[in-house]
Amino acid sequence: MNKKIFSAFVSSLVVVMVVSLLIGTAIAKQKVTAELQLTGQNIVLGNIWTTNGGIQQQKDNTPTYYGNLIIGEDSYPVVIVCTSSVTLNTETGYFVGHYDSVCYVSQEGSNSGFKGTINGKMYDFDPLGFPPLTRAIIHCTLQGFGDFEGQTLKLSVDGDLIAYFTWTGYCIK
Repeated sequence: MNKKIFSAFVSSLVVVMVVSLLIGTAIAKQKVTAELQLTGQNIVLGNIWTTNGGIQQQKDNTPTYYGNLIIGEDSYPVVIVCTSSVTLNTETGYFVGHYDSVCYVSQEGSNSGFKGTINGKMYDFDPLGFPPLTRAIIHCTLQGFGDFEGQTLKLSVDGDLIAYFTWTGYCIK
Protein backbone atom coordinates (compact mmCIF):
# COMPACT_ATOMS: atom_id res chain seq x y z
CA MET A 1 0.00 0.00 0.00
CA ASN A 2 2.78 2.44 0.96
CA LYS A 3 4.62 1.53 -2.25
CA LYS A 4 1.54 2.43 -4.31
CA ILE A 5 1.14 5.80 -2.56
CA PHE A 6 4.85 6.56 -2.93
CA SER A 7 4.75 5.53 -6.61
CA ALA A 8 1.70 7.72 -7.25
CA PHE A 9 3.39 10.66 -5.47
CA VAL A 10 6.60 10.31 -7.52
CA SER A 11 4.60 9.98 -10.76
CA SER A 12 2.60 13.12 -9.91
CA LEU A 13 5.80 14.99 -9.09
CA VAL A 14 7.35 14.02 -12.43
CA VAL A 15 4.21 15.18 -14.30
CA VAL A 16 4.23 18.53 -12.46
CA MET A 17 7.93 19.05 -13.26
CA VAL A 18 7.46 18.25 -16.97
CA VAL A 19 4.42 20.53 -17.26
CA SER A 20 6.28 23.34 -15.45
CA LEU A 21 9.22 22.99 -17.81
CA LEU A 22 6.95 23.10 -20.87
CA ILE A 23 5.05 26.14 -19.58
CA GLY A 24 8.30 27.92 -18.71
CA THR A 25 9.62 27.31 -22.21
CA ALA A 26 6.41 28.61 -23.78
CA ILE A 27 6.42 31.73 -21.58
CA ALA A 28 10.09 32.61 -22.14
CA LYS A 29 10.24 35.86 -24.12
CA GLN A 30 13.10 37.27 -26.11
CA LYS A 31 14.09 40.96 -25.97
CA VAL A 32 15.30 42.11 -29.40
CA THR A 33 16.57 45.55 -30.44
CA ALA A 34 14.14 47.63 -32.46
CA GLU A 35 14.33 50.87 -34.40
CA LEU A 36 11.75 53.00 -36.19
CA GLN A 37 13.02 55.25 -38.96
CA LEU A 38 10.43 57.84 -40.00
CA THR A 39 10.59 58.86 -43.64
CA GLY A 40 7.51 61.05 -44.03
CA GLN A 41 4.28 62.30 -42.56
CA ASN A 42 0.89 63.71 -43.43
CA ILE A 43 -1.17 65.51 -40.79
CA VAL A 44 -4.86 66.32 -41.12
CA LEU A 45 -5.80 68.82 -38.43
CA GLY A 46 -8.92 68.35 -36.32
CA ASN A 47 -10.53 70.90 -33.98
CA ILE A 48 -8.14 73.67 -32.92
CA TRP A 49 -8.79 76.55 -30.55
CA THR A 50 -6.67 78.86 -28.41
CA THR A 51 -7.57 80.08 -24.94
CA ASN A 52 -7.13 83.70 -23.82
CA GLY A 53 -3.96 82.58 -22.01
CA GLY A 54 -2.32 81.41 -25.25
CA ILE A 55 -2.86 77.68 -24.75
CA GLN A 56 -3.73 75.99 -28.02
CA GLN A 57 -5.83 72.84 -27.84
CA GLN A 58 -5.89 70.39 -30.74
CA LYS A 59 -8.34 67.49 -30.68
CA ASP A 60 -8.83 64.71 -33.21
CA ASN A 61 -5.84 65.48 -35.42
CA THR A 62 -5.14 62.48 -37.64
CA PRO A 63 -1.42 62.33 -38.38
CA THR A 64 -0.08 59.50 -40.53
CA TYR A 65 3.61 58.64 -40.45
CA TYR A 66 5.58 56.50 -42.90
CA GLY A 67 8.79 54.66 -42.26
CA ASN A 68 10.69 51.46 -41.66
CA LEU A 69 10.52 49.31 -38.54
CA ILE A 70 13.58 47.19 -37.83
CA ILE A 71 13.17 44.38 -35.29
CA GLY A 72 16.41 42.48 -34.81
CA GLU A 73 17.58 41.65 -38.33
CA ASP A 74 14.15 42.04 -39.96
CA SER A 75 12.98 45.27 -41.63
CA TYR A 76 9.35 46.15 -42.36
CA PRO A 77 7.76 49.11 -44.16
CA VAL A 78 5.17 50.69 -41.86
CA VAL A 79 2.30 53.17 -41.92
CA ILE A 80 1.42 54.61 -38.50
CA VAL A 81 -2.10 56.01 -38.29
CA CYS A 82 -2.96 58.12 -35.24
CA THR A 83 -5.67 60.16 -33.62
CA SER A 84 -4.13 62.78 -31.38
CA SER A 85 -4.90 65.20 -28.61
CA VAL A 86 -2.36 68.00 -28.34
CA THR A 87 -1.76 71.01 -26.10
CA LEU A 88 0.64 73.78 -27.16
CA ASN A 89 1.63 76.75 -25.03
CA THR A 90 2.05 79.38 -27.75
CA GLU A 91 4.11 81.60 -25.42
CA THR A 92 6.77 79.05 -24.42
CA GLY A 93 6.52 76.53 -27.27
CA TYR A 94 5.93 73.64 -24.84
CA PHE A 95 3.99 70.94 -26.72
CA VAL A 96 2.41 67.82 -25.20
CA GLY A 97 0.71 65.19 -27.33
CA HIS A 98 -1.09 61.89 -26.80
CA TYR A 99 -1.57 59.68 -29.85
CA ASP A 100 -3.77 56.58 -30.10
CA SER A 101 -1.86 54.73 -32.78
CA VAL A 102 -1.93 51.75 -35.10
CA CYS A 103 1.35 50.82 -36.76
CA TYR A 104 0.42 48.78 -39.81
CA VAL A 105 3.16 46.62 -41.29
CA SER A 106 3.29 46.80 -45.09
CA GLN A 107 0.33 49.08 -45.79
CA GLU A 108 -2.49 50.92 -44.04
CA GLY A 109 -5.29 48.56 -43.07
CA SER A 110 -3.14 45.41 -43.14
CA ASN A 111 -3.91 42.58 -40.71
CA SER A 112 -0.54 42.77 -38.91
CA GLY A 113 1.29 45.35 -36.87
CA PHE A 114 1.24 47.03 -33.47
CA LYS A 115 -1.23 49.30 -31.70
CA GLY A 116 -1.18 51.37 -28.55
CA THR A 117 -0.22 54.86 -27.43
CA ILE A 118 2.51 57.33 -28.27
CA ASN A 119 3.16 60.17 -25.81
CA GLY A 120 5.38 63.08 -26.65
CA LYS A 121 6.72 66.41 -25.46
CA MET A 122 8.44 69.02 -27.57
CA TYR A 123 10.25 72.10 -26.37
CA ASP A 124 10.45 75.47 -28.12
CA PHE A 125 7.97 74.17 -30.69
CA ASP A 126 7.30 76.62 -33.54
CA PRO A 127 5.39 75.03 -36.44
CA LEU A 128 6.49 77.84 -38.77
CA GLY A 129 10.16 77.85 -37.73
CA PHE A 130 13.05 75.72 -38.86
CA PRO A 131 13.83 73.61 -37.10
CA PRO A 132 10.31 73.55 -35.62
CA LEU A 133 11.60 72.28 -32.24
CA THR A 134 14.75 72.13 -30.14
CA ARG A 135 14.04 68.89 -28.30
CA ALA A 136 11.55 66.04 -28.57
CA ILE A 137 10.93 63.36 -25.95
CA ILE A 138 8.66 60.61 -27.24
CA HIS A 139 7.76 57.22 -25.78
CA CYS A 140 5.49 54.51 -27.07
CA THR A 141 4.31 51.09 -26.02
CA LEU A 142 2.55 49.12 -28.72
CA GLN A 143 1.03 45.63 -28.61
CA GLY A 144 1.28 43.30 -31.61
CA PHE A 145 -1.61 41.95 -33.63
CA GLY A 146 -1.79 39.55 -36.57
CA ASP A 147 1.67 38.16 -37.32
CA PHE A 148 3.01 40.11 -34.31
CA GLU A 149 0.40 38.87 -31.79
CA GLY A 150 1.89 38.46 -28.32
CA GLN A 151 4.77 40.87 -28.98
CA THR A 152 5.34 44.25 -27.30
CA LEU A 153 7.17 47.10 -29.00
CA LYS A 154 8.70 49.83 -26.82
CA LEU A 155 10.37 52.76 -28.57
CA SER A 156 11.53 56.23 -27.61
CA VAL A 157 13.44 59.26 -28.79
CA ASP A 158 15.06 62.06 -26.83
CA GLY A 159 16.79 64.64 -28.98
CA ASP A 160 16.60 67.35 -31.59
CA LEU A 161 14.79 67.40 -34.94
CA ILE A 162 17.24 64.96 -36.54
CA ALA A 163 16.82 62.50 -33.63
CA TYR A 164 13.04 62.81 -34.08
CA PHE A 165 13.25 60.69 -37.20
CA THR A 166 14.92 57.66 -35.56
CA TRP A 167 13.29 56.01 -32.53
CA THR A 168 15.11 53.24 -30.70
CA GLY A 169 14.13 50.59 -28.20
CA TYR A 170 13.23 46.93 -28.17
CA CYS A 171 10.60 44.35 -29.02
CA ILE A 172 9.64 41.58 -26.62
CA LYS A 173 8.91 38.56 -28.80
